[in-house]
Amino acid sequence: GKFFSYVYEHGVGFTESCGSGACAAAAMLALSDPKINDEITIHQPGGAIFIKFNNKKSVTKKGKFDIAMAGDAVLV
Repeated sequence: GKFFSYVYEHGVGFTESCGSGACAAAAMLALSDPKINDEITIHQPGGAIFIKFNNKKSVTKKGKFDIAMAGDAVLV
């Protein structure tokens, strides 16, 4: 899947990208859409963040699974 997000950080305002925010958004998307099983891409103004879900197919009612994130790190 391919999703888009904008990041607003308290005390800072809009930022180019946020990895932990992308992971949180991806987790919410994965829990709300059973068709999302393996990986998604979160596009933010600063670039794409690739999110991979591990063990999502065996999600219990508690919604436990692992997330791995990858993306470019650049100085802005």
